[in-house]
Amino acid sequence: MFEVFYLLDNQIKKEVASYEKLLELSKSKIKFWIDIVDATPDEISRLGDIFELHPVTIEDFADEGTRVKIEVFENYTFIVLYTLSMEDRLTKYEYDVLISENFIITKDTRKDSKILGKLKNDDKALYKILNKGPDFLLHMIMDKIIDAYFCIIEDLDVTVEKIEDELFEKGNKESLKKVIELKRDVSLFKRIVVSEREELLGLLRKESLFVADETKIYFRDNYDSIISIFDSLDSMRDSLIGIQDTYLSYTSNRLNEIMKVLTIIATIMMPLTLISGIYGMNFEYMPELKWRYGYYITLTLMFIIGSVMLYYFRKKEWL
Repeated sequence: MFEVFYLLDNQIKKEVASYEKLLELSKSKIKFWIDIVDATPDEISRLGDIFELHPVTIEDFADEGTRVKIEVFENYTFIVLYTLSMEDRLTKYEYDVLISENFIITKDTRKDSKILGKLKNDDKALYKILNKGPDFLLHMIMDKIIDAYFCIIEDLDVTVEKIEDELFEKGNKESLKKVIELKRDVSLFKRIVVSEREELLGLLRKESLFVADETKIYFRDNYDSIISIFDSLDSMRDSLIGIQDTYLSYTSNRLNEIMKVLTIIATIMMPLTLISGIYGMNFEYMPELKWRYGYYITLTLMFIIGSVMLYYFRKKEWL
């Protein structure tokens, strides 16, 4: 279905529009907003016929998974954005926007917590926004998406600190796995932000994008915010790489310490094993075998050799 919001007699009108109503709006000069809600491909195709949309745009509206992009046509501009949600992992949701001179069409693929859900019930705010034009509503959409990005970055910061403490306290594979997953989430976040940064540059530089000059200052504010987010993500990714490298170095050092202790123990045991091996031979004529105190003397000798070697290793600070 298509929820429509439009200005009429200085008031906001809302309705679930029929195709006849959409056709009427397309021929009028009033400012309106169409939000696509659970529409079938056939319904979107009919919408495309009414507003003379390019087949590629109709296909992008009908499908999900389109890359972030901005496409300029003669009578409208089509933009693909992504909203993000931090659940167990970072999840992305496509948000499609079509903007023209008098109208804007949106499609939020997120099933709950839609970014403009509250705005639909605020007639006063909606009147002010539509009165300024569809380009200002586009700014509001980007502004809410970017605000959500800042919230996600705060959540990621807390998660990174928590994982760092957990990694060095427990030092198990699960903690290291979480660090790797966070790196992937940050990389995904960064790719989306980079693409949307280029979109904002396009909105600021190009002229035939149905964005008024007085509205571009708002998009500059969006651009500054997205740059700040990019810098934060860059810093966060470096921190995660540093945490992973530090943990791997720490683990390697621990392993080296263990190997050093085991090597010293093996080295001390070598001469003792040699002595016990000599006197373990089954030759009949071994003078020491007939000694009354030969066993105790051999043990004492082994103890002295071991103690001397241990003292030497400690003096050299090898142990």
